[in-house]
Amino acid sequence: MDDFHKFDDGVVILGEFPSINVVELIHMFCPNKGIQLTIIDPDYESMPDMVGNDVNCCSFVCRSMKVCETICCKGSAAYLFGKIGLVKYRTFYRTLIRLEYCTDWRLVNKIIWRKRRCEGGLKNYSECYEEIGYFVLSDGLGDDETIIPQLFVDPFLDKPKSKFGRKNKNQKLFMTRNNVWLDVSEMIKNKIDKNQKPEKLIQIPIEVHTRVNDLVFDPFSRHAVTAITARKLGRRFIVVANTKKEFEYCVSELSKLKISTV
Repeated sequence: MDDFHKFDDGVVILGEFPSINVVELIHMFCPNKGIQLTIIDPDYESMPDMVGNDVNCCSFVCRSMKVCETICCKGSAAYLFGKIGLVKYRTFYRTLIRLEYCTDWRLVNKIIWRKRRCEGGLKNYSECYEEIGYFVLSDGLGDDETIIPQLFVDPFLDKPKSKFGRKNKNQKLFMTRNNVWLDVSEMIKNKIDKNQKPEKLIQIPIEVHTRVNDLVFDPFSRHAVTAITARKLGRRFIVVANTKKEFEYCVSELSKLKISTV
């Protein structure tokens, strides 16, 4: 039996997405396709145990994204986190291509964020980054359509632009963020596991694609990061925790955090 805990600014659901019961609960809390941003960070390491091989894992992610179409508004954004994977298990890369054939999600860009902790093997380059597929939900009119998100607030870095060159009073003072994010640190206090994402990483797409009181969705919430970041920025949230332990952790962490008055 699926369960949920409702807060004034969001809800944490216990269950396996995209099961029928969980989807019904989501529709109950979001009846009008009101979700503007979806953060998708599947547990790639345990996924083979749940659904089997690479092809099945890809189908699972695609099926999950297909269900997201029923709760997201057209032009909403989705950020799919991924890893290089292992031999014959490249779920992220397979999904990047497959998703456009079986859903209305369109790949707009691929983002790289730099990790401070390098991981490497024997006779290989040290891996110090992670990739994100940035998708926008299209209206399905055709492959030649221009994919434009419903909302895209230009993101600026804290780094000022160079003082050299011609000055323009209308010119922005700070540098615009590109698709390589070098300013995000994965150093986290009380980190649960190595896959936990820093709040700064989730903060960027929330500020770019949503306004205050907009809805953010996370179907695979293990560390409550999406819900916590959404609350701090004055957004509402719907997150799904797969296990009782993860559910209780999400509820506990949110219960400690005061609702933002932004």
